[in-house]
Amino acid sequence: MEDICTITEEILDTEYHAARGNWKVVYEKDRSTACVDQLNRKIIFPGNRNIPYYTRDSLIKLIIHEVGVHLLRELPFDQLEIDPIRTGLRRYEACEEGIATTLSEAVTDTFSTPGLIHYVSISLAFFYGLTFREIYEIQKRLQFLAWGTLSGRSFDSVNRALRGTYALPNCKDLAYYNGSFQVRKYIAEHIDDSDLFDQLLGSGKIDLFNPDQRAVMMSVKEQIVI
Repeated sequence: MEDICTITEEILDTEYHAARGNWKVVYEKDRSTACVDQLNRKIIFPGNRNIPYYTRDSLIKLIIHEVGVHLLRELPFDQLEIDPIRTGLRRYEACEEGIATTLSEAVTDTFSTPGLIHYVSISLAFFYGLTFREIYEIQKRLQFLAWGTLSGRSFDSVNRALRGTYALPNCKDLAYYNGSFQVRKYIAEHIDDSDLFDQLLGSGKIDLFNPDQRAVMMSVKEQIVI
């Protein structure tokens, strides 16, 4: 599990020279999920996963997701003093998670419906008002019958859906499902655009589908170039 930190540090050394001094790779043994902490410039990997190892493809996907998208979309604006420009404008999450899941699957030549398990968990809480235990018992059986999913992953999904409150649903993780379909459609429609790579990864933490945010970021990039 800790090897992923060494791999990520090597990537920062060889590919992201400008970020290496500002960003830290952190291993938290009690954490269950990976994340990129934009405010404190940390790439954090978990040591307490329900599946205590990474397959080759899952390792590649995770690094692309966290480093190749969440970190990379921030880097052009890493030195700006206006935090929202580098940490994310309002409601950028669905677009960002869509890019991350789509590109990680493209590299590994795989396809799934990202975040579907979270969509079910959140729906059971939001529309039916079920308790943590009730949602978990449904998800444990449903996900195993449909996909052979381990019960621990179903538990994590319900935990994320209620975000520690055990009562109030948090819809944040719908971003994986909604964003992936938006981004796939966008890529299909703009596959021949010469600036597609820049739109996806070089335009900062914006909602690509929000014209006002795109205009703001274009203005900021012009000022940086000048």
